[in-house]
Formats: sequence, structure tokens, C-alpha cells
Amino acid sequence: GLFRLVFFDCMKKLFSAAFGESLWAFRQSFLVHCQVRGIDCKVFSSWYDPEWSRHIAIWRPVFLLLADDAIEIEEDEEEEEEEEEE
Repeated sequence: GLFRLVFFDCMKKLFSAAFGESLWAFRQSFLVHCQVRGIDCKVFSSWYDPEWSRHIAIWRPVFLLLADDAIEIEEDEEEEEEEEEE
């Protein structure tokens, strides 16, 4: 094919922190949809995964899209209190 969708499981923590569990559920649904429809996709545990390194060498990806908008993560209350004390 001309393209392949790549998913990283390590993004669950970021997505869940920024948007709650609903976005991760959407990601999983989209992944299953792609697999059922025969859309070329691959899942890696993280970008440190040796399989990802091999994938890059073979596919030579041109770009990586994480989101189409800024991802803001709220700070924990403990972190905010520490900053106020400083």
C-alpha cells in the first residue's frame, strides 16, 4: 500500500490524562474498525520498541501525526501546591 496507520499503546496514559478514558475507547474502536476493514495498520508498544526501529528502516515514514490540536494536561493538585510554595 501507499500508507500505513501506526498506533502506539504507550499513548494511553497521555490520552487518558488529557481526555479521560473516552478518547482511548475511541482509539481502540478506530483500530478495530481499521483491522476489520482491511486498512493497513500496525500497533507498537512504544517508539522505543525494537520492532518500531525495524519498521522505520523498511517503511521510511514521512510524517507522524499525534493530534490535530494542542493536548493540554492538567497538573496534579500536589504539583500546583509545590509551585505555589516556591
